[in-house]
Amino acid sequence: MNAAINSDAIRDAATAVGAALASFDISDRPLHVFSERHETAMRRILSAAAGRKRRRPFARQLAACLVIVLLLFACAYMIIPSIHATVNGWFTTVWNNIVTYYFPHSGNDHAFPVITPTGIPCQFELESDDNGDGYRTLKYVDKTNDDYIVFDYRWISRKKADKLKQSIEKNGSVSIWLDYKALLNEKTSKTSLEWYEPHNMLGFRAESDLPSEELIQAFSALDWHLPEYGPTWIPEGFELIDEYRDPGCASTTYYDPESGSMISLDYYDYGNTDVFNSYLTDADVIEDTEINGIKATVCYTNSSDPDYDPDSIYNGLVLIWVDDTRKLIFAIDSFSDIETTIRFAESIKAIE
Repeated sequence: MNAAINSDAIRDAATAVGAALASFDISDRPLHVFSERHETAMRRILSAAAGRKRRRPFARQLAACLVIVLLLFACAYMIIPSIHATVNGWFTTVWNNIVTYYFPHSGNDHAFPVITPTGIPCQFELESDDNGDGYRTLKYVDKTNDDYIVFDYRWISRKKADKLKQSIEKNGSVSIWLDYKALLNEKTSKTSLEWYEPHNMLGFRAESDLPSEELIQAFSALDWHLPEYGPTWIPEGFELIDEYRDPGCASTTYYDPESGSMISLDYYDYGNTDVFNSYLTDADVIEDTEINGIKATVCYTNSSDPDYDPDSIYNGLVLIWVDDTRKLIFAIDSFSDIETTIRFAESIKAIE
């Protein structure tokens, strides 16, 4: 600090700044007024974001309650007209213009995830990625000394999971990503880790010629997400404004600043999803349609209804379909017309 600036000078300067701030008057300065189109667009986007957050899959701890609910609706399905089935595996109900989607479960109906270790030392390069129906094997190699790391994960049976659990409890374990307990095996020239994820029934194995400490560190972090999907066509004027993903859900949102319209794609792991609601539209119409040959449901507000409010922020539509092969639920929220929304949906492809 400059020796010429003493504490009295600092105190005097602070006092002067405080007096200047206190005397500053903004009362005669007009507040900025946004256009009505901008205000409407922002209300749509904010209401959509809140609705999508609420609609994300419920946790598994609700399963017991949902079993009862599903049984009741299964009985009511035969007699209540408002219950609308689209495919054998799932159905919808309408109550106060909110559409609720129910997804019964049986067996292992999880989507097979994309999992990549992110703690691999930087000198290792991915040499191979072998994947197929319910398995994936990655091999990394350090080309300077031929050290290797192999990471494999796949669906496993309950019997194999129980056997691995017993082995871990009997022989001890080490902690890896998210504090999962892994069985460590050390041999002269090879070290391995084995663990499992009970909710998704996935078994994991890592093998390397590295020392155990380095192998454990390599699997201290994993990137886990659903297979990636995205549209190959978006309406003219729309731009990407938001992306989100976690192990059970992924979403992208597109917005047209000129019209204030929005269209978003969400997709979910079927096995993690029991029920969710279409909070984004006051739906009083539900229609069956198809997306690339897959049965789908679109719900929206009837614009020909005498009580239709053209200025409502809930005049959007929700399009839902289930890919039974990949065990994914796709949902599109849109403030565009049905034709545009369906074209957007049919352009969605897997991203390699």
